[in-house]
Amino acid sequence: MLNQQSNHITTSEPIKLQRRRSIPLSLILIAPFIMQIFVAVGLTNYLSIRNGQKAVNDVTTKLWTDINARVNQYLSTYLATPHLINRINVDDVRTGKLDLQDFPAIEHHLYLQMLQFDSAVSTIDFGNLQGDMRGINTLKNKQLAILMSNHSAGQYEYSVDRDGNRSKLLQTNHEYDVKTKGWYKKGCKNTMPGWSDIFINGESGALTISAYRPVFDQNNSRLGIFAVNLRLLDISKFLASLQVGKSGRIFIVQKNGILVASSQKNPIIFSSSNLPNGQRKIQRFNGQETNDVLINEASKYLMSKFGEIGKIDHKQQLYFTKDGQQNFLYVSPFKDKFGLDWLVVVVMPESDFMEQINAKTRTTILLCVLALAVAVIFGIYTSYWILSPINRLNKASQEITKGNLDQKIQPENIQELDKLGQIFNEMSDQLQASFHTLEQANIQLEKRVEERTAELLAAKIIADNANQAKSEFLANISHELRTPINGILGYAQILARSKVLPEKERYGVNIIHQCGSHLLTLINDILDISKIEARKLELAANTIHLPSLLQGIVEISQIRADQKSLNFCCSSALFGHRYRRWYCSRGSEKIIPSL
Repeated sequence: MLNQQSNHITTSEPIKLQRRRSIPLSLILIAPFIMQIFVAVGLTNYLSIRNGQKAVNDVTTKLWTDINARVNQYLSTYLATPHLINRINVDDVRTGKLDLQDFPAIEHHLYLQMLQFDSAVSTIDFGNLQGDMRGINTLKNKQLAILMSNHSAGQYEYSVDRDGNRSKLLQTNHEYDVKTKGWYKKGCKNTMPGWSDIFINGESGALTISAYRPVFDQNNSRLGIFAVNLRLLDISKFLASLQVGKSGRIFIVQKNGILVASSQKNPIIFSSSNLPNGQRKIQRFNGQETNDVLINEASKYLMSKFGEIGKIDHKQQLYFTKDGQQNFLYVSPFKDKFGLDWLVVVVMPESDFMEQINAKTRTTILLCVLALAVAVIFGIYTSYWILSPINRLNKASQEITKGNLDQKIQPENIQELDKLGQIFNEMSDQLQASFHTLEQANIQLEKRVEERTAELLAAKIIADNANQAKSEFLANISHELRTPINGILGYAQILARSKVLPEKERYGVNIIHQCGSHLLTLINDILDISKIEARKLELAANTIHLPSLLQGIVEISQIRADQKSLNFCCSSALFGHRYRRWYCSRGSEKIIPSL
């Protein structure tokens, strides 16, 4: 049975296994932990950032909506006050409560109105068509003053007592002419109330706008113009009171890009000294000229996107990036029925809202990284716990391949690995039994080989003795045969030299000589065979005469053919240059001309 198995093993072809690139088990064990944590971290961060961004967008949109509503409400209320004062004055004129020819009554009426609306307006004026003007002005010390002027005497400013009467002349301006004022020019031109252009009040240096309203009699004849000056600085103060993140800005611009109000602390007007004679001219800031970075960049972005700010006619929610930081930009037009057309712009850096979210995101990332590190540590520990018995099993297998079959695996805590260890121990026992059986069979086989080798050695000795005896016999026989053959060859040579022999007998003598030579050659060949067996043959190169060799072969073959009554023919051009000789059976010969 063992021999049959051995024959089966030796005759079957080995199975060729395709070797593939192997992956360490530790990587397979650790990689899922890392991938899970990595995916969880990435997904958590993505959702955190996405939700944070969405929350920021929602918060900023709600904040902008609230701010825009508050600004619109404030502007509507604040800008409606001067027109309300003008309408009250016009109604008083129409009802006869106010006589436009009684200037002291006008001064007293305007004084009482200023006491009522002092916190909202800076000046209440009336000018008639002749160029006479009466008004009430609020001084820097919050005191009121009466303004009066006519077309020839200039303007005079008086302090006011408790009853609203003139008290003391404060200053005189002989160059003043009410007809040069913007509100007066528009009031004389238009029939409906409206706004003057924004100007800088020369007395206070404050940015001001005037609300004008013409007054007519019953015949629709123009009697004069009422005007109320409004301080725009109050709008800036209100904008500054609104909280727009940590560093957000709110500003209002005209359609030409000139600032009207701003929440910044820097002024929106500046002095220019480029005029001759050292004179200074006060000018207003364009949004792109202000020193405030956010207002400056927001204005530049609006100009680059729309070409002209005046083209913005509806609400816009925009984004722009500056120095790698994203900023929210909201633009909303503000219009009233008296001709104002402004833009309310809110700009907010994203970092103001993302700071806390980014801090929480960093905390989340830190915790996720910590979880990743813990997972890696547990993965390494788990892989070590699993790989240790596997490595011991691998080491035992390597020892078995080296021939150390007495390998045993200790029981393991892991059920599957413990079962694998038991199977390995059983396999080791079977291998030891099999190798023991093979060793016994190998010993028996070696004994048989030794016996067979001895038999072959004895047979070889016998064969060598036989060969030696054969060689000696052949040598003796060849010696005995040489003697008569040498005699035959000698007498054949003597007869061939005789001159009295006819041609046919001479030809027969030559055949006898050739046959003897051939027989001698055969004897020499027999001796050569014995030399070959003794491994003593020596070869020597020598030249031969090919026609004679062929002639001898033909003659010997002819004799054998004649003995067996066979037709034998040979044709060769080596017997002569002009003739070709033909040999046929029974010794016939004929010569024919060469073709």
